[in-house]
Amino acid sequence: MTKTESTIPALPLRPTAPVAAGFACFVNDYLWGIGATEEEARADAERHTEDGFTKRDSVSVAPASAALLAEPDSHRVEILAGLAVTKADAAAYEAALYAWEEDVEAWIEAVRPGWSLAPNFDDGDLTEDEYRDLLEAMARSFSEGNARVRLTKRTGTPVWADSDAPSPNLSCYSDRAIKEISRGIGREAAEDARFRLIKPRQDELAGIASTVWEGGWKDSLAQELDIDPRRVQRWAAGEARVPPRILAEIKTGPIMARAQAAASAEVSRLRTLLARAERKEIELQLGARTQAEADAVRRAAGGFQKGGE
Repeated sequence: MTKTESTIPALPLRPTAPVAAGFACFVNDYLWGIGATEEEARADAERHTEDGFTKRDSVSVAPASAALLAEPDSHRVEILAGLAVTKADAAAYEAALYAWEEDVEAWIEAVRPGWSLAPNFDDGDLTEDEYRDLLEAMARSFSEGNARVRLTKRTGTPVWADSDAPSPNLSCYSDRAIKEISRGIGREAAEDARFRLIKPRQDELAGIASTVWEGGWKDSLAQELDIDPRRVQRWAAGEARVPPRILAEIKTGPIMARAQAAASAEVSRLRTLLARAERKEIELQLGARTQAEADAVRRAAGGFQKGGE
């Protein structure tokens, strides 16, 4: 057995739905005409009516399957995803879908434990099960015909293709893959993984840089690191993960030292303001107490004077 020879069964692909071979014309929800074009179907339907279409008639034209065109019958028509098909076609397709879903579930159950994990899958605090959930979403997308997902030959691990080329560069988890998963599949697992992988570093980067440069930190950080400002914009927008090397450079270099100094100065400023506020509060309380005592003395003196009279 060669290294490239597959050791796993093929992942079942979604069955092909019936395709349009012409058009069917419906009058008041009944099939009245067929044809190769919409115009031919309408003309055929009008020929089959006694007095042609009236204003009260509801006329519609829909794509139709070859089986329906071969044996047009109003009592055996069903609409399947906008396509007019025979009831037998619809039943057969639904049965095929059910069997496919069962086969995909069985394939995932058998293959999932052997999937190889990308070395950086836990960068966003993902557990192994959560990462496998993400791979499962990719496998399901492959079975539904997503050409950007490929399966490795030895383990069937889903990977993202950088392009639609026959032999693209593959990545188990690239920044582009995160974006593709969230947009292309749109599953909760993918969104959750994207959040876990991008958000922590995004927040950490913004927290450090904004402490140093405040509102204009993106351009200032790009200039400090001598990189394209568009890269920093993508990090800040959550469109790509902050590379570990960049984040480590920021956290161990002069930028972090300046952020700590700025944070320390801010803490000192807040402490000074707090101390002033506390002193003002004490002064107000003492003033209120003194005023209350003075009022009490005046009231007592007034009562004493009235009693003496």
